[in-house]
Amino acid sequence: MTERVFTENALISSKGQITVPKKIRKVLGVNNGEEVTFVVINDEVKVVNAAEYAMKVLQTEMIDEARKAGLESEDDIVSFIRNMRAGR
Repeated sequence: MTERVFTENALISSKGQITVPKKIRKVLGVNNGEEVTFVVINDEVKVVNAAEYAMKVLQTEMIDEARKAGLESEDDIVSFIRNMRAGR
């Protein structure tokens, strides 16, 4: 995969607001009215798609629960869902 590197600048308004440049919104996969999350690690700040980030956090938090339930693979999950729908 080819690394994509570019920079964009945004002006901070007197209310502390910025407009996320179009190229950045495209990379993030966000549209008007959608949210971004600022992830701060030490002195670095990353801007990420809020919905995608929330899903990754949920998946990370649920991995131990999935293992406890014996769900180790996608096939295990599909079987679990089928069984639940069948009332077993």
